[in-house]
Amino acid sequence: MWSASSLPLRAWRGYLSLLSRRPLTTKCVTSGAIMLAGDAIQQGIEHRARQQEHEQAAAAAATTVAYAAAAPVPAAPASGCSADGSCPLPPRASRSSAAAAPLPPPSFLSSYDVPRSVRSGLFGALAVGPIFHVWFNRLDRWIPGGGVRAVAGKLVLDQALMAPLFTVFYFATMGVMEGRSREQIWQKIRVATGPTLLANYAIFPAAQAANFAFVPERLRVLVLNAGGLVYNVVLSKYNAQALAEDAVHHQPHASAMALPVATATPLAAAVAAAPAHSGTPAASAAARQEAQRERPQR
Repeated sequence: MWSASSLPLRAWRGYLSLLSRRPLTTKCVTSGAIMLAGDAIQQGIEHRARQQEHEQAAAAAATTVAYAAAAPVPAAPASGCSADGSCPLPPRASRSSAAAAPLPPPSFLSSYDVPRSVRSGLFGALAVGPIFHVWFNRLDRWIPGGGVRAVAGKLVLDQALMAPLFTVFYFATMGVMEGRSREQIWQKIRVATGPTLLANYAIFPAAQAANFAFVPERLRVLVLNAGGLVYNVVLSKYNAQALAEDAVHHQPHASAMALPVATATPLAAAVAAAPAHSGTPAASAAARQEAQRERPQR
């Protein structure tokens, strides 16, 4: 019988056995699994942000309805059009129809982007594992040893050469997997590379220095992946942001799904449909829009 406390040790020994027999395959599978997990975590963070935006929109809708309930309803005109030809506007809709029932945001599972996670997992398995398997081998050949100078030399090459090249390669590869055009891929690289590299330099120099100094070469990809789980979340975040920004730039007439969540929810429609109190900023904005619509007709 296996005890619960012995399971992690057995799993670790099994991993080391696989790493000895099939090093490249094991590193590829491990990298793919960790990249997929990083994207799943980022999607969970995004879902929580949507929930918070929904709550804020619900509060805004409740405030608007409260203003509408306190505002006096204008009486219907006793007569029709006046002698100069001007006619009063019809009365607004009843307050009961002003606030549409807010719909809750979709659940995490129903809104989960499976293809996005699959792309991240495939990139980890087919790119991260093989690339860094070869890269760490080459670094040990070019700069052998584990002293301070050797570690410093490996770290400089890793962060000055590999980090920017790999970041650009990531966004270009994800763009191809998403079916983007050359212009869209270049836009993604231009927008996302800088913030991603800043996140990289905040996380990896110290982690890689310890990796080069204390970790055996065959375990460095695993340590890189484990320490880079947060970085995988960052990669997924900026890739998704660049994808959304690209959709806004290249699809100006897209549906509400391409808009920010706060403007794409039924709560926003409820806020827009509710009659505004005459003393609120919303009333002033509505009055200006109404005046602009009437101006060409005069």
